[in-house]
Amino acid sequence: MKKQVRILLFRGGALGDFIFTLPALAALRQRWPDAYIELVGYPHIANLALAGGLVDHVESLDRAETARFFAWTPAFSAEQADHIASFDLVINYLHDPDGSVRRNLQAAGARQVIVGSPIVTGGHAVAHLARPLESLALYVAEESPRLSLTPSLLRRGSEALRERGLPEGAVVLHPG
Repeated sequence: MKKQVRILLFRGGALGDFIFTLPALAALRQRWPDAYIELVGYPHIANLALAGGLVDHVESLDRAETARFFAWTPAFSAEQADHIASFDLVINYLHDPDGSVRRNLQAAGARQVIVGSPIVTGGHAVAHLARPLESLALYVAEESPRLSLTPSLLRRGSEALRERGLPEGAVVLHPG
């Protein structure tokens, strides 16, 4: 029996920042369609990836347990360490200038940690966020983020748009 690949991805930032991460998530899902992918982020944003089938579970970045990854001397519970150690790959897109998040993930049992800075200093944001995946031989050719949403989510969204007087099928993004 083939073992299911388990991937854990950390991503903060606002909606626009997150949208530029979608091609990287899509590349992971395309490479490992049956993988279990867990995303630690802001649920009101990260649930878009869940609705689009790019991830299997969303955890809140605001949980107290997540704060331990930023501590100088983290104290992980056995349950939290077991959870981290259960992943084959951890991808960190959190701001980590001194490497403490990476070190703490490794101390908690992460076998492989890939770090991608959320700060784009040049070029297209999608290319910047996809670059860390090149160490896995994953390349993102399309720089246009895309997300296929489920019919039920689109219906709920359409109802909300109709209540605001917007046309059927409209998609609205509010930057900043």
